[in-house]
Parts: sequence; C-alpha cells; structure tokens
Amino acid sequence: MTVATILTVAAAIAAAAMPAAAAPCPMFDSDGGLYFFGVAGADYSAGSASSAWASPQLTALTSSGRPAFDGNNTQCFLSQYYNSMYVLHGDAANPTNVYIFDFTQKTWSTQTVASSSAAPNPATLTASIDRDTNVFYAYDAGYLWYLSFASITTTAVTASPPAWVQASTFAPTSDTAYSAVIGAAHNHLHFLNVPGSAVGDAYIYVIHYAYWQPAAQNYPSTSSALASFPVQPGQAATIWNTNSTIQPAAFAFIPDDGSYTYIVDTNTNATT
Repeated sequence: MTVATILTVAAAIAAAAMPAAAAPCPMFDSDGGLYFFGVAGADYSAGSASSAWASPQLTALTSSGRPAFDGNNTQCFLSQYYNSMYVLHGDAANPTNVYIFDFTQKTWSTQTVASSSAAPNPATLTASIDRDTNVFYAYDAGYLWYLSFASITTTAVTASPPAWVQASTFAPTSDTAYSAVIGAAHNHLHFLNVPGSAVGDAYIYVIHYAYWQPAAQNYPSTSSALASFPVQPGQAATIWNTNSTIQPAAFAFIPDDGSYTYIVDTNTNATT
C-alpha cells in the first residue's frame, strides 16, 4: 500500500465525519515521525521528518496487541514527554480499555481502566490530554472527568488500574447535549462551540488549579476579511513545540464542515 493510498483512505474516512463510523489516526511521534494507524486493518510508519518524504518507504507495524480500531468514538493522543500514543475507544469489544503504542519500541500494550458506575461513556466522551501531568480530561453529558496516566507512560500496568474521576460539573453550560470541542494549550483546556457563546469565544478550565475561568475568553481574528472561529462542532489539535521543554501555546480548530482551519494563539489571544 502506498502513502498516497493510505492518505486517500484516511482522508475519505475522516472527511465523512460520521460519529458512528470508526476512523483512522494519523499521528506524529515526539521526533516528528509520521504514522498511520487503523487504515485498512493495519498500521504503518512513513519515516521520520528528516527522511525524503517525496519518496517515502512505508513500514508495516506490528499487529500484536493492537486495537481493532473499530470503535465509534476512537480518539488518539500523543504523550510528548514519553513518545507514546494512547488510544481511547479503539476496540468496540473492550471500549473502556486504553491502548498504548510505544513509538521507541514499536510495541502495543493494553491498559485496563477500573470499572465504576460513575464514569464517562466511552462512546460519547470528548477527551484531551495534559502534556505536563499525563492526565486525560474528558467531557461527557454535563460533567468534566479526568483519568490519570501520571505513572503509566510507555507501557500498561497490571496493578491498581486507574479510574475515571469526576472533576466538576461543566460550568459553561447546563446543556447536556453540548458537542464538546477541546483545544489544549498552556495547561488550559479551551472549550469551543459552547451554546450561547460568541464567535471566537472559548471557556477555559485551568488544569493545575482545577478552576473554571468565570467568563469566556475571546480570541478575535487578526484578519479584517475573516471572522474568528465559529460556534460549530469540529476538531481541535494542539500544535506542539519541537522543543519539548516549551509549553505549546496554540491549537488548531477545524469545523466539521471543513470550511477553514483556525489557529488560536493563547500568547497573543488572537486567531488566524
């Protein structure tokens, strides 16, 4: 399978934006290597950023221990410090498991999560990960939850599996049908698409203080020809700094209609 074919398949599935369909995970590792997970039943490495991507060599990755990538709400996250990828809801048969791919060793392991009557629904949650603490945060049905991977980095542990913990009610809105969009930057979670918010508004949860800022932060557009990001569902992705000692300060937001890509800079409080 060629890179072009993989990109075409991945783009086609992602562009469909169907919440009931499984989706692949394109992913960069901490060193800028490019990977494609969950494409046509397999996973691939396309080489490092220093390689000649004009003529890349695809390498199939191990299938041992990998998730099926058949969940209806699969979400993948890079742990920059530990050069690992975590996959939530990657296996429909085991929806609460978290699958860990170690980019250095090219191996998979499976982390079970302690069962609880109080936990977010893996089929509907929207998650993000805090870079510094290695803790997941997730919105689901009116609540903010967290799952600590502080001591789970590149491989799963068998003793004392972690559990989801309720962090707070969701302060920005009581509408439990809220379709969450979470942009992570500067150890803050920025919630977009909140009902009743204005164009360019983000409601902010300060992770290290477990604190909701009392009012929305507006990120106006730097362009007179284009408004800031709309109040629409979509996807957000942290823009990592290549120097892992520098906290990422920006995230990208892509509405589900694919109309634009918005870059939100939390240093300048502006959107481009």
